[in-house]
Amino acid sequence: MGTPDRLQAARLRATKEWSYLHSCLWSMIPKEVGEEMPFPMAVDKYWRLYYNPSRMHDWTAEQMANVLYHEANHLLRDHPARAERMHVSSDDAQQWNYAADAEINDDLEDEGVELPGKYITPELIKQPRQSLAEVYFRNMPPPDEIQMPQGEGGTGHCDCGSAAGGAQRPWEDGEPSDSSPGVDEGRQLIIKRKTAEQIIEQSQTRGSVPGQWQRWANNIVNPTIPWQRELSAQVRVAVAYVSGKVDYTYRRMSRRQSLSPRIRLPSMRAPAPNIAVVIDTSGSMGDTLSGNAPSALDIAMSELKGVLRSAGVNTGVPVIACDAAIHADRSVFSVNQVVLGGGGGTDMGVGLAHAASLKPRPEIVIVMTDMYTPWPEESPPYRTIVCNVTGSTWHEDSYNTVPDWVTKVIDVNVKEEE
Repeated sequence: MGTPDRLQAARLRATKEWSYLHSCLWSMIPKEVGEEMPFPMAVDKYWRLYYNPSRMHDWTAEQMANVLYHEANHLLRDHPARAERMHVSSDDAQQWNYAADAEINDDLEDEGVELPGKYITPELIKQPRQSLAEVYFRNMPPPDEIQMPQGEGGTGHCDCGSAAGGAQRPWEDGEPSDSSPGVDEGRQLIIKRKTAEQIIEQSQTRGSVPGQWQRWANNIVNPTIPWQRELSAQVRVAVAYVSGKVDYTYRRMSRRQSLSPRIRLPSMRAPAPNIAVVIDTSGSMGDTLSGNAPSALDIAMSELKGVLRSAGVNTGVPVIACDAAIHADRSVFSVNQVVLGGGGGTDMGVGLAHAASLKPRPEIVIVMTDMYTPWPEESPPYRTIVCNVTGSTWHEDSYNTVPDWVTKVIDVNVKEEE
């Protein structure tokens, strides 16, 4: 069996072992490389799976599957974004890789997963188990004090690629192109959400998911804001300001029908507001907030799920992806339909102006942002709720001042890992 076939067989084996990671494992794009990559296998931050056949010829199918699982951990734990947040330089990329490997590999050992050759563990870098890459990186001993794996002859796995964080490696292709496709940030977010949903489903039906994956999935999927209650309150206020704006329906019998048995009376119906959501897709939204906590964009998507549950069942909700320009505008019924784009500077005023041009014009617009944005001086023609997805309490001295016309600023209470 040739290496590509062996790799696919290993991926099948990994999928059977960790079925809840199916979406992630099959989203990696295999790419064969030569001796320019002196390691058996690596993954870049665009989910390309590089492999060097000459370095992995002695690996069994089980070992290959276990390494694939290790690499999937790098992708799902957002190690590239966390490296950027730690300001990891190209000179420190290897040290960060060791720290990220230590964070993963003690969990793998607890699961009984064996990696080929000698690999990084917290004990190897003289640190306690069950900590985070950020802690390991800050406390990393000098390399000459530790016997690091060298990866010679395919027996070690020392550089996992930019999926582990740090600069682009020499054998990597860079940003996705027609000749070298990859998985962009928006698609990565959808895959992570789908993986989190698969983890939750399996943990509820079969209970065979490790605890760290269950905590990760709960952080990704579950909104923390009670949007139905929040939106209902805002609708009541909005209706109070609009004279005569009361909805009646003949589909349901009035409670007072017994007072007039010969005349059918309409019942009152709670008004359904037109709602739109503006999601900040600027570069800072991809930052992981702390440790293994979800990124600001992950949190925004979780809260969007809560909004859709509360308001978008029948007609969908327009979702506008915006950094300093509009990148997508689509009415959606589920988060899997959301189109994201951006990654540049930030100006939520652009998204708010675009929302005002929608037909029908929304009565409530929810802005999901990390608060690092200027705001327009004039009030838009709708009620505006700003959802701060940074995971910390908003303070005026920390962010650009939110104007008085903003109806409410809501701070997301992020559930930290235990």
